[in-house]
Amino acid sequence: YNIGHNMEKYGLSVARNFQCDLTDIIESLKRDDYVIAAVDGGDMLGNKYDEFIEDMIYGHNPNHAVTILNYDKENESITILDPDSTNPEYVYTTTQFLNEWADSKNYLITINTKR
Repeated sequence: YNIGHNMEKYGLSVARNFQCDLTDIIESLKRDDYVIAAVDGGDMLGNKYDEFIEDMIYGHNPNHAVTILNYDKENESITILDPDSTNPEYVYTTTQFLNEWADSKNYLITINTKR
């Protein structure tokens, strides 16, 4: 994935990793890093039946990136910013988010905001 390359051009510290987990997200948010996850955008926002059929025919397709804004342990939810949406924020259950994130082999991009 090419996410983050433009940010590196401007001197920001960008890390890209597969096989991340919820702890990686939580720790990155605690450091005030920007946190971006590759997900299957259709599964998150599209028609669930259509996406199920698509996954069966073509396999899982991590075709979208979202910015993770918050993890709420008490409510077991994750708040994201979706650049393709007119809504400023979406809240997903942690289980649903982890399912859609798994399509990208848990690919996570973190951008260190402290220089």
